[in-house]
Amino acid sequence: MSTDALDTPPIDLRILLRGIGQIVLQGNAWTGACILAALALTDARLACAALLGAIASNVTAMLTRADRGEVAQGLHGFNGALAALAVVTFAPWPAAIALAPFAAAGAALVQRALARPLAQWRQSPYSSPCLAVTALWLPFVALQHADAVSAAAPASLAAFGPAALAGVAQTVFAQGAWPGALIVAGLALSSRRAALFALGGAAVSSALMLAFGAGGGDAFAAGLLGFNGALTAIALAPRGAGAALAGTLAATLLQGLAMHAGLTCLTAPFVLATWLVVRLARRPLGESDVVVRSPL
Repeated sequence: MSTDALDTPPIDLRILLRGIGQIVLQGNAWTGACILAALALTDARLACAALLGAIASNVTAMLTRADRGEVAQGLHGFNGALAALAVVTFAPWPAAIALAPFAAAGAALVQRALARPLAQWRQSPYSSPCLAVTALWLPFVALQHADAVSAAAPASLAAFGPAALAGVAQTVFAQGAWPGALIVAGLALSSRRAALFALGGAAVSSALMLAFGAGGGDAFAAGLLGFNGALTAIALAPRGAGAALAGTLAATLLQGLAMHAGLTCLTAPFVLATWLVVRLARRPLGESDVVVRSPL
């Protein structure tokens, strides 16, 4: 047996949970556990998909000699988990079972390929590898995406709290205020600032989208107007409230334009808006935007 094989750390449950936590930019196993609970509360198949995707992407990363420290922090698990979640959410069942691990492995390979060019631009991949892989198969799936949901139901002021929580839930393809509350709790276990920014980003994005008529009442209540704002606010929270607000506004504008054009955007507005703000801010090389808390 080679020395590399002996030195390779096992991919255990804590690493998998950290990877799932990294979906909301927190390398914390407790955050991942709360996300897994939120997914199970929505649909047990989503929780299974997240674990399967994290396993497939971590194994792929190890086979391609990814940095072991990054693997241990969960940085090579979240895109695989997201890619598998997208498959289970949109692909017909049971074909999704076969597609999910391949999508997760593909996302891991794309992330490895993007690592060097993104590092040169001082950027993090965020969910771009998942987006790239999902774009290959999603156009061939005859399912209406949730972004297209609209309704005439009015959105009341009292509904903003549950809608903001639902927006946080949608960051991981979960649905509803209770799953969102679980994810916010998981964020708070890692960073109370991240939890507050997530709720604020979801609320601001949802309010702006409603104000400009970019979504109906049902889309608002389901959190479909707020998840890009929530992710952007979390990602830019270390740069301050001004940067987080600017990124949230940019992400909201991009999502609104995509919805107006009838395009399925998923988390592309979050990625593009965050890259833009990071580029304009020009933080010194070596400081990461992925919020990696002390591992469990």
